[in-house]
Amino acid sequence: MIFFGDDVELVSGTSATISQDVFCVGGFGIKSIDSIQKVERIIELVKSNYDIPPYLPLKWNMKDTKLEQLYKEKGKEKLLAKVRQQSASIRTEIMAKLPPLGIRVIVASTRNLKTWLRNQPKNQLYEWGFTALLQRFGMASKGDPQSFIILDWESDRRDIYCKTYQNGYYKGTGRTGELYLSGPLQNIPAIPYLSFSVTAYNPILQLADLIVGYAGALIEWCYARKNERVVKELFPYMNQCFDKSPSGEILGWGLVIQPKTDKPIIWRKIKSL
Repeated sequence: MIFFGDDVELVSGTSATISQDVFCVGGFGIKSIDSIQKVERIIELVKSNYDIPPYLPLKWNMKDTKLEQLYKEKGKEKLLAKVRQQSASIRTEIMAKLPPLGIRVIVASTRNLKTWLRNQPKNQLYEWGFTALLQRFGMASKGDPQSFIILDWESDRRDIYCKTYQNGYYKGTGRTGELYLSGPLQNIPAIPYLSFSVTAYNPILQLADLIVGYAGALIEWCYARKNERVVKELFPYMNQCFDKSPSGEILGWGLVIQPKTDKPIIWRKIKSL
């Protein structure tokens, strides 16, 4: 499996019984280079439908300041304003084309960043999320000739992810010593390092950004009923892409939740979609 990953932090700044603050790390896996080329063609086709040149990026958050700089450098400020207005339609068109590709979406999510910051180092939050992702990557990649992961270089968590990957690769263990069910990643076989690219220049990572962005919106909706329209509109497509158990369960497979006591909340909401 070739896995393309990204992460997102959504900090609401509001007080609530259940905090709306959300961290997600995840993305999608795909089985072959041919399938990657199909993803690239889909992204390029949808961009062309909205007069977006293939070299300009799409992201879940089209108000991202770095993205704005790139459009400005290319003299495309007017196009960016138009794309922002059409972003919901663009996302829907891309997501609708994903199910036939056979991609496998895996996302680890936790809420209440303030609680993590108060009770333990924030790095442990990121280690937990990436360990949960790697454990499922290991299971999903079993039997593949060779597997590797490509992440966004611009994440400020690169070093944490590399250290977490090294433990999973050589020892098959997480931060607290928990064992990977897949065993060490080197036995899959995976390669002994993470690879990095930049989402702004990589159309496949742009899809990972859209997927993780949707996952964050989904979790926020489960807790606080935010983003209801986009969550309900895109769920029929994303539901077909989330990794699932043999019995069709998403939670614990394609979507991993922390704290575990929140699983009933998330599951009830997802079943209502």
